[in-house]
Amino acid sequence: MLSCSALSRAGLPRASRQPLVRRSDLLLARQNEAWISGQGLGWCSRVRAVETLAAGPAGEAIAELIWELPAGLAKRVFIAFWDIKEQLAAKSDQLAAKSDQLATKTEELYKIKVELTRALHAAGVVNARTFLEYVVKQWEHELFGSVGKVNRLKVIKAGLRKRPELVKCLQRNVPTWVRAGMDEERIVENMAKNLEAIMLDSSNNVHTFHPAIGLTLLKAAHSEPMVAALVCVADNMGVLVKVIKMNAMNDNNDNNISA
Repeated sequence: MLSCSALSRAGLPRASRQPLVRRSDLLLARQNEAWISGQGLGWCSRVRAVETLAAGPAGEAIAELIWELPAGLAKRVFIAFWDIKEQLAAKSDQLAAKSDQLATKTEELYKIKVELTRALHAAGVVNARTFLEYVVKQWEHELFGSVGKVNRLKVIKAGLRKRPELVKCLQRNVPTWVRAGMDEERIVENMAKNLEAIMLDSSNNVHTFHPAIGLTLLKAAHSEPMVAALVCVADNMGVLVKVIKMNAMNDNNDNNISA
């Protein structure tokens, strides 16, 4: 990188036959101009800043190029490079701030999920069946202002209609629940019937609900659609969920379970 003393010399070797710009000419052209919001960095300092636009030889080449340009053109080129540097610095600061905000929001969301998961367990949610029962009670209270008085299938359909993101998740992750030619109402009705069937299946009690890790689902070949559906519901309800894969050889053998 060129030093300030080197840049202050009267002349530098030229790569072309254009007249070499003199430091005094550059200073004269800029002495009455307010650089970038009135900040008066010296010419040498600004060339150093331009060099940081690129690492290694590239940055030095930019500085040398600016020094060898005619005064008028050098001024315009330098301002352009300086603006780019300022814009890049501003963008970098913005991205860093957004990254910090995202990290903070992610941490806050996780804490909320942990608190909600503990609350559900304290309220009696211990497995997949009781989790869905809790969901239905919440939806009925939210949409009908009652608990246990409205037909369960009607509640599930109404809850799905109010949650288009959940419907999209189910469509994406459980494609077998959606057949060709179904309109939106039939899709919701079929999803509701399948969710009710999961809740009524006592074998789903093997999928437990822990206060520390949330809904714990055992994923086997035969249970993939059900597990995928429960993941969608758990995410939509804002509770923790963990899927444990089971080997196909023996779904009931604990030695074949892997996270």
